[in-house]
Amino acid sequence: MDTGIHAERKRQLILRAKARSVNSSWANPLAVLFVVAAGLGALASKVGVQDQIFTIVSLSCGWLMAYYSANWNSQKNTITQLRQTGCKEVVKRAATTERTLSNLHSNLNGLASSIALSMDPVTSPYLPLHVNPAKLLEDWKMYTDSFLELLYSYSENEILLMPLEPFRVAIFEVNIKLGEEHSTFTSLLMKSASTLQRDPNSKTAKEELAAGIPIFTEKLMDQATYLHDFRIELLNFGLGEALGYKIPRRRTADPRFKTLDAKEYR
Repeated sequence: MDTGIHAERKRQLILRAKARSVNSSWANPLAVLFVVAAGLGALASKVGVQDQIFTIVSLSCGWLMAYYSANWNSQKNTITQLRQTGCKEVVKRAATTERTLSNLHSNLNGLASSIALSMDPVTSPYLPLHVNPAKLLEDWKMYTDSFLELLYSYSENEILLMPLEPFRVAIFEVNIKLGEEHSTFTSLLMKSASTLQRDPNSKTAKEELAAGIPIFTEKLMDQATYLHDFRIELLNFGLGEALGYKIPRRRTADPRFKTLDAKEYR
C-alpha cells in the first residue's frame, strides 16, 4: 500500500497552503494600506495633490482587499475540499467494518439458536447441532482486516482529521478489548467443537458454548455502535458546515451503555 505516499502528499498540500499564508503575513492588507497612506499623505501635504492621492489610495485599497480575499478563499476552499474527501474515504471504511461486525454477530446468533434447538426435546432429533469454528474465524478475520484498512485510511488523512483523534483512540481501545474477548471465546469454541465431535449430545459443551456467546456478542455490539458514532462524527465534521446541518448524535437512556461522544473521549 502507498499509505505513506498518500498521507505525505496531503500533508504537503496543506502545509504549502499554510506556508503561502505565513509568507505573506508581512503584507497584511491593513499594514500595507497604513504604510502607503502615511507615505502618500506626507507627499500630498508637500505637493498639494490631496485629491489625486486619495483616489490612488482608494483604488489601492480595493485592489488589495480583492486580492487578499481571493487568496484566502482559495486556500480555505482547498483545505475544505481535502477534508471532505478524506472524511468520505474514512466513512466508507468505517461502514465496511460495521458490516463485517454485523455479519459476525448474525452468525453467532444463528449458532445460539442452533444450540437451543438441539437441546429442545421436540426439535433436537431433526436439527442436530453442527459447530463450524472455521466459519466464525473467517468472519473474525474479515473484521480485523477491515478494521486495519480503516486505521490506514485514517492515517492517510490524519492531518485533516486531527479534531477527531480522541474518537479514533476510543475505537482502537475498544478493539483491543474486543480482541481479548475473542481470544477467550475462541478457546471455548474450539473446546466445545472438539467435545461435540466426540459426543454430539454433550449437554455440558452446549451449555458452556451457549453461555459464552452473549458475552462475546455484547463486546461486538459495543464496537459496532462506536463505529456508527465515529461515522456520524466524520460526516458532521466533513460535510456538516457545507450542508448547514448535522446528524444528531446517538443517545442512550441506559447509563451502562456508552456513546462515543461521552466526556471521557473528549
